[in-house]
Amino acid sequence: MTVRDVPSIGIVTRILGWKSGRLHHYLSKHFELTHHYQMEWSEQVIDIREQFPLLPLDKTLYIAQKLGIKHPTDPKNKLPIIMTTDMLLTIKQEESIKSIAYFLRKLQENKMNYLVYQVGTACKS
Repeated sequence: MTVRDVPSIGIVTRILGWKSGRLHHYLSKHFELTHHYQMEWSEQVIDIREQFPLLPLDKTLYIAQKLGIKHPTDPKNKLPIIMTTDMLLTIKQEESIKSIAYFLRKLQENKMNYLVYQVGTACKS
């Protein structure tokens, strides 16, 4: 998945990851890119995948239908979009390898215009 696959307004950043050797696509210069750099330097992180699909499209369409809510659509073509998380990290902790999904959200701007972030995780061994 690339930044062209996700409807977004704002800054798009593409950087070559030195851990993965892949081109990473981010939809936010500050939120996701800053977190990417932090994870590149973490000794526990062995892979970084951005805009990672949470579930197949047919499953999220089914869930939305069962809950009676509108599934997100692309504003241009009105087709359903694939639900993603901002980053999926592969982490080595002692002898185990885990996948951790991250989402990043801006909470507020302080008086000096620095941004405060909230990072949520979900683990799967």
